[in-house]
This record gives sequence, C-alpha cells and structure tokens, in this order.
Amino acid sequence: MEFPAADKTERTPRADEYSVALEISRSDLVRTFLEKRVFSPNYLTGKESADRPVVCPFTEEEVPNGWNMRFVVRPHNSFGVAGRPIATPWEYRLWGKTDKEARSEFAKAHPRR
Repeated sequence: MEFPAADKTERTPRADEYSVALEISRSDLVRTFLEKRVFSPNYLTGKESADRPVVCPFTEEEVPNGWNMRFVVRPHNSFGVAGRPIATPWEYRLWGKTDKEARSEFAKAHPRR
C-alpha cells in the first residue's frame, strides 16, 4: 500500500511516522484488524520531498478474505501526536480474485432481501 506524505504547514509539523490500520466490517461491526507503524521517507532522509510516497507492506496472508475492508492512515509527529486521518473507501475484496469474481462472490455471500 502506498499513500502520499502528509503536508507540513505553519500550524502542523511534518509527519515523522504513520499508523496504517486495516479496518474490517460486516453488518454493523467495525474492527481494527491489523495496525502497522511506518517511518516517513522524509524522516529517514532528513529531506522534505512531497513526491515520494510512503509505503506500508501488507501481505495477502495478513488481509482476511470475505470482509469489507478499508485502510486508515494517521500521521504522527516526533512527539507521537496524531494528525487527522485519511481513509480509503470501504471495499469488498477477495485477494487473488479479479474484481468481477470478487463482486460475484460478494453477491452470493450477501443476497439482497
């Protein structure tokens, strides 16, 4: 997973690290399934470069099949203070399947009433 580095402003310091949470949901249940912390490339190099994306690796084995899921990213400054999060849209995905195959399996698993 890649995402853009957070912008530094006059009111907010640069992000030194990020927490990347994988959230899963089914019906009304929403849970943080897995969370990883990654350093900003800007922190490691000491240079400000907004064009370098931040990379957080998730393997197929770590992501559960058959759930609605999204990724939520929060920047953290050097004191551990979290900034405003960004999130991907909720998506149903079966790893190793095409989008058409995943939609078909989702329709079978969640029939309309």
